[in-house]
Amino acid sequence: MFRMVSIAIDYLDWEKVRGTLPGSGLRLDLEFFASPEDAQNHSALGSADLLLLDHHQGLNVVADIVRDWPLLPVVYLTDTIEDALDALRMGAQDFIIPSDVISAEELLTALLNKWMLRKVRSVKSDLERTQRSMLNFQHMFASLTNTMIRSVSLEEIQREDVIEILRQIGDLVAVDAVSVGFLSDNGELAAENYFNWARKPEYDTSHYLDRGPLQFERDIWSVNELREGRAVIMAGLEDLPPEAAVEREEILRAKTLSSIMMPLRIQNRLRGFLRLSTFEKPRAWNETEIQIARSCADLFTAVLLRWRDLTNLRRTVEALKQRNVEVSSINQMGVRLQRSKNLTELFGVVEQVALELFPAAVGMLQITNKVEENQPMTQWGEWPFSLLVAVEQVFNNIHEEARREGRRSDMDTICKRLGSQVAATNTNVTTVCLPLYAQTETLGLCGMFFPVDYEVTPAVKSLASNFSERVALAIANLQLREDLHYHSIRDPLTDLYNRRFMEHVFENEMRRALRQEEPLSVIMMDVDHFKNVNDTFGHEIGDLVLKAIARFLKHHLRQEDIICRYGGDEFVIILPQAHPTDAYHRAEVLRKAVEEIYRDPLIREFKISGLSLSIGISSYPIHGDQPPELLRAADHALYTSKNHGRNQVRIAPKDRTGNLYRQTRSLNGISGALTESTVQQRIRRKVPLLVATNNKGKLNEIQAIFQEMPLFDQLEFYQPSDLGLNLEVEETGATYAENAALKARAFFAAAKDLLEPLIVIADDSGLEVELLNGRPGIRSARYAPFPNATDADRRRYLLGELKGKTQPWSAHFTCTIALARPDGTIRYYDGTCEGEIISEERGTNGFGYDPVFLLPDRQKTMAEISEADKNLISHRARALRAAIPYIQSLLDNMK
Repeated sequence: MFRMVSIAIDYLDWEKVRGTLPGSGLRLDLEFFASPEDAQNHSALGSADLLLLDHHQGLNVVADIVRDWPLLPVVYLTDTIEDALDALRMGAQDFIIPSDVISAEELLTALLNKWMLRKVRSVKSDLERTQRSMLNFQHMFASLTNTMIRSVSLEEIQREDVIEILRQIGDLVAVDAVSVGFLSDNGELAAENYFNWARKPEYDTSHYLDRGPLQFERDIWSVNELREGRAVIMAGLEDLPPEAAVEREEILRAKTLSSIMMPLRIQNRLRGFLRLSTFEKPRAWNETEIQIARSCADLFTAVLLRWRDLTNLRRTVEALKQRNVEVSSINQMGVRLQRSKNLTELFGVVEQVALELFPAAVGMLQITNKVEENQPMTQWGEWPFSLLVAVEQVFNNIHEEARREGRRSDMDTICKRLGSQVAATNTNVTTVCLPLYAQTETLGLCGMFFPVDYEVTPAVKSLASNFSERVALAIANLQLREDLHYHSIRDPLTDLYNRRFMEHVFENEMRRALRQEEPLSVIMMDVDHFKNVNDTFGHEIGDLVLKAIARFLKHHLRQEDIICRYGGDEFVIILPQAHPTDAYHRAEVLRKAVEEIYRDPLIREFKISGLSLSIGISSYPIHGDQPPELLRAADHALYTSKNHGRNQVRIAPKDRTGNLYRQTRSLNGISGALTESTVQQRIRRKVPLLVATNNKGKLNEIQAIFQEMPLFDQLEFYQPSDLGLNLEVEETGATYAENAALKARAFFAAAKDLLEPLIVIADDSGLEVELLNGRPGIRSARYAPFPNATDADRRRYLLGELKGKTQPWSAHFTCTIALARPDGTIRYYDGTCEGEIISEERGTNGFGYDPVFLLPDRQKTMAEISEADKNLISHRARALRAAIPYIQSLLDNMK
């Protein structure tokens, strides 16, 4: 069918050529218009194959027709070649110069011949152009594939490589802009995942993402089409359906004339798009261009699939590597835990491995002992103070409830309460709490606290469970070893060391005494008439008495003294670094205080009376340098005590050379070689000074300062443990002086009958911070918002109190010395050390608040200076130096 439109050519007889053109077999469809105005608004122009225009209408009509109908071929009928050339310049496709004798049939035949020839050339040209395009596309596709396939992930691809690929696609399809976007898992298109090539800068659409990611999960027409796997092809706005209102606004805003959007889908899910756009001319997309766009989209989809597979493979490999590392760490931890000799070593291993396996978390491990008192606990990581307080409150509350109800705390309950309490007070923390079980026994719990933005995956929970199981097994084995060791060295009745262990320890202590040239004494004691107790009350009550005596001995002896049940009702006590006079004094304290046994709640109701102790003493080097020699000498002295009336203390009578050793008169009236006053003179050849603390470091500091005294060698220093004193003085005073006096008076009253003349030194000290109005203040060493706080806890709390306050944080240490004179009266001496608090701890030579207490003149903390320097400037040193002149005068008066 050939459709032709004629305008104002009425001098030809068109009726003769209507229908089918003779000899051609081609059907004709002819349309005639008298003027251009009649034809302009007619739909026939839009579907015509040819427009025949007479020259009488003028050349301007050619220009108007070409402007309004750019795709319509125009043939111009004219008499002169000049008009024909002008018509071609105006946009006509061809011209004919008819003679006066030309007929409509001849004209139409000429037109058809020209039209058919042009059609054949056009088809051939299109075919050649398509072939060239496909060949170029194949080369470009191979290049594009090589470029994309070299990258292993979206994060690693070079942006300029992608833009170069888009440029090649744009040149091939002859469009103004090409873009590709890769969507995230939640359907967002972020700027870093959007790539755009534009022939001109004004066609670049990347700036649309400057305000943030675009959401491709919206319920709009184009996105729905892409999600369904359908291309969105637009030659003009008239191609859009009514429901594409959002797209219409976007196209108008971007001034896009034509576009193709191809979906990138993986497993029926939209993961991106490819878009080709024109901005200068509208485009009626042909099948070749659409196929090229689809092929490019398939390539990008294949690359996305490869990236996904490579990413999954890499994640799997990394997960396997991490799993191998974790399994190796867990196995190594198991070996190291099994080698741990005590809880301190075990806690060290647990902390180190936990930091390696769970670097994002802080954690804790608490072990439940049999009576739920003084539970061993360790923690790792940098704990927020609010989290520390929340955890401490949970433990305190649950243990207090358990104590009130007379039961043990349930670890599962603690874990549940811990999770809810931490979640309520620390919303930025995720809790993983695991009870520690070994068979049916509860051993404690392991708690880990992760930042809320950290993904606690099932793999992390599984690793934590495996970690806690290994720890629980190691704790159970350690407790079993400790139990076995404990029962192998302890007497099952009295819980004192047994004879076998005593012999082993005695050998070690003897070698130490020989190596360090220090004295060592042995006390052997026997309960007088113990057989009468068994015969009168029965062996069961006799066992209770032996248990009470064991508790009595533990209470009255030093921690370093070794107490053993030697057999039956005999006990042996090894006293390292003790002269015979020291041993004699301690033995006398025991013998005199034996009546305390009657007040023991286990035997008080049986009204047992008449218990007394016979005691023998031997010492190195006087009586030998081998344990058997000292035991024989002490045993000999014990039987001497029994043979001379019991209830007395005897020192072995002879040394190794056979010389007579001075004996001590018993205090029950049995005569001896020396009077009691002679013994007192021998024991107390120096003035005793009792330091009211069992802190060895504090005693060393005081002794170092007192060495400055001219008469230092006239003092004999004691600690309460040296005298068997186990006093706990409650510090209820309102000032440092009152607390120091409470301790001085209590220890003077307890020791005045044991040492005479007696001087007692007690002190109380603390940190005062000006910005806190004196807080922590009087009880600074114990100041914290929760019990059982460590030094680190107190420092953390103090720094939390000062946070946000203006620096410098001026502070001072204050110490008050209370000196109890031989008549029991008290004198006071004060010392102060000025400084300031710093926010980061420094130094390891101190305790308490020393690591955060800066000495401005030295620019060091109290924990960074040496012991010698501390003895010169500390608050305690200054208070002691103030007291030294008076002590010196006391010694002068006693001479």
